[in-house]
Amino acid sequence: MVYYAFGTDEAGSELFELQKNIYARYGFKVVSDIECVCKSDVIIDALFGTGLKRAIEGSLADVISSVNKTDAYRVAVDVPSGVDSDKGHVMGCTLKQISHILFL
Repeated sequence: MVYYAFGTDEAGSELFELQKNIYARYGFKVVSDIECVCKSDVIIDALFGTGLKRAIEGSLADVISSVNKTDAYRVAVDVPSGVDSDKGHVMGCTLKQISHILFL
């Protein structure tokens, strides 16, 4: 079994960099090639949290579009990335999910 965490080679926020390092220590392969992720059998969507306050656009919208075209089983953590967790509307684009894991 292979685990991937999608990220970029560009410097991100301090929290993003911390999470990338944690993933790597647990054996996740951090990749920036979305095609590698799209070949997976299962994709867990945790791109954005419940605090998303802006529309998803640009390269991240391209990532979501690529994942939506796969036959992979998709699971969202809390809410699908791109959905406003307060109002329930799509902010730019969203991942099409099959299942959700909710934390109350």
